[in-house]
Amino acid sequence: MTEEFELLTLDPQPALAIRGVVPNDQLAMSMDGWLPAVFRFVTGNGVELAGPPFSRYHRIGEQETDLETGLPVAAPHPGDGRIQPVELPGGEAASVWHVGPYDRLPETHAALAEWVADQGRTPAGPVWEVYWTDPGQEPDPAKWRTQVLLPLR
Repeated sequence: MTEEFELLTLDPQPALAIRGVVPNDQLAMSMDGWLPAVFRFVTGNGVELAGPPFSRYHRIGEQETDLETGLPVAAPHPGDGRIQPVELPGGEAASVWHVGPYDRLPETHAALAEWVADQGRTPAGPVWEVYWTDPGQEPDPAKWRTQVLLPLR
């Protein structure tokens, strides 16, 4: 894990995503199914991508998690069926980089939350992860780079 905390100012970002409540032991499997579905929809409908995939965690519970997984797009699109338009929020956000396997991301989330509290700041919405490394192209999990973002009040 690499901790490079910083404050960023983000522009609102339209995206297309699938959202659902998933048992915690099925998170990876759900994301592995949802992301290709969103990608097929985007490419099949001529929608222009605007960045790497993300997952946003609306609620993380002891047994299940409410999350959405999707792709940022260049312009808002109405989606279709379970693939819905969403917007990643603009404004000030705390950011940290995680380098390593995804199963260590909860530690990075906790470190970011602690850093935000130490700065005297308050979260303004759900945390999300941006997956900058494609595991299909980089098989070594020790090299995967994920940005964790938390909007702030």
